[in-house]
Amino acid sequence: MNVLRRFLPWAVGLASAAPVLLGSSSALAQESLDAPFSEGFSLQTLWPAPAGDWFFAAPDAAVGETYVHAMAFGSWAFSPPLVRIDSVTAEKRRVNKYQFYLHADVSLAIKERVMVNLDIPFVPYQDGQVGAPNEPGGGVLADPRLGARLNLVGHRNDPIALALGVDAWLPIGSEEELAGDGEFRINPKLLVSGRLGPVIYALSGGYLHRKEFNSGSLEIGPSATMSGGLGVLLAEDKLQLGAELYASTLLNPELGEPLQQRTTPGGALFGLKYRAGDIVLGAALGPGLSQTPGSATRGVLSVAYSPGHEPQADLGDEWGDTDSDGIVNELDACPEDPGPMRPESDKARIGCPKLYFDFDNDGIPDWRDHCPTVAGFARSGGPTENGCPEPDLDTDGDGVVDEYDACPDEAGGAGTGGCPAHAVRPDGQHEIVITSAQVVRLDDGTERVVIELSGPVELSSSGAGTSVRYQLNDVKITADTRNRLGQRRDDPDSALVGVTLEPLEGRLIVHVAMRGGAREPKMRYHTDLKGGAVLYVDLPRRWQR
Repeated sequence: MNVLRRFLPWAVGLASAAPVLLGSSSALAQESLDAPFSEGFSLQTLWPAPAGDWFFAAPDAAVGETYVHAMAFGSWAFSPPLVRIDSVTAEKRRVNKYQFYLHADVSLAIKERVMVNLDIPFVPYQDGQVGAPNEPGGGVLADPRLGARLNLVGHRNDPIALALGVDAWLPIGSEEELAGDGEFRINPKLLVSGRLGPVIYALSGGYLHRKEFNSGSLEIGPSATMSGGLGVLLAEDKLQLGAELYASTLLNPELGEPLQQRTTPGGALFGLKYRAGDIVLGAALGPGLSQTPGSATRGVLSVAYSPGHEPQADLGDEWGDTDSDGIVNELDACPEDPGPMRPESDKARIGCPKLYFDFDNDGIPDWRDHCPTVAGFARSGGPTENGCPEPDLDTDGDGVVDEYDACPDEAGGAGTGGCPAHAVRPDGQHEIVITSAQVVRLDDGTERVVIELSGPVELSSSGAGTSVRYQLNDVKITADTRNRLGQRRDDPDSALVGVTLEPLEGRLIVHVAMRGGAREPKMRYHTDLKGGAVLYVDLPRRWQR
């Protein structure tokens, strides 16, 4: 009974005060939820890859030729889960239900090595729980992003390309509307991308430096960033189908462990792009990957002006560029291996890489071959002999080696093709030798076969159109002169297919082969004042019919 008397007044007092205390707690909770965040921050987690890149969120490592690319990119987030929770009553309020970002993105590619990028995001519309004083609104600017990329290895259609990149955000966006951090952000990263047939891919990883902040349901701070994309190109590279991932994870253990649901916002996108000339249209949709604020189901639409991306050609496409070295297949001597443009006089090496080319097919690459135009042998006698043929043989000892000597068993001179100056045939006539034979290009673009002889000969012709033969009686020729014309490479700009010089029972047959449809060549023959003779065969241009 004494105990009841002692505690009854306290019980009555507490019972009387309970409504007041509970009402006070509710008021404090309402005031806490209605108060703005102690500082602003950016809730956006999806940033578009620069205009001109393959994917929506995963940037490329390659840089194209010098072009300006521009893009409009819209992103609608459904229910990004940013919730405020009162610590006293546990009352919840959804701060952000919908979020619409519109990006104006411009990038400049410079000579396949450097790209600079500017992304200006605008927030036309946001919506939170109806009636909340701190509900975010629209019509505000978000933090603009400046980016740069330095390509280290590879081109757009190569199997692998590597690059270093960096993004930086200028803190001028609206903090109150969850569109800006209020502090400088920077994200250096490593980029890898490539193409294997119709399959394309892009990967990136980096470090995001940003301020630290804990809102109660959202922690932000320094993070590791990552993205990846895998796609396939169809319909001559006009249609692209792909899947992508983008995410970041906190690196400060005081805010939370990395790679956990609470510390790793991000999402996936499944979409397509269609190229119509220089215009690329895109659409994608994908879920959030976690319940972290900023993760959300998103829909994406984009339209870009992106010139200069030629489809990868196959070898059957003469005007395509299979190896993407800037030289079309028809002119490229190595259409599957990228190499530099070379002078017109070196057609056999145009578009070929130096390290792998072997002009004389002797198994020794040109960069090690000291005789790159003449087949030779790999010797151990010294570097000057590597790739060179055996020492020249001169049977008659006249200083003209057998390969260049029309009379290898009779001493003569260089001016008479290695034959004696006054060699006499059995019929009493002097021996006639071809001293020079070559194909030259004239100033007007036509070509001419020039054959010089040590004296006049009897000449006749046969055939017409694409196959004409000229017969020179009682003429000798050196093996070198004959081989030099035989080694001439096909010139796609010429009507000429080839010239051959073949001895036949004391005669010499000059065979001129033309491309189909070409006009018959014109032949001229005359003697000179020194007792020699010259045969000219003028060829039409390839396009003349």
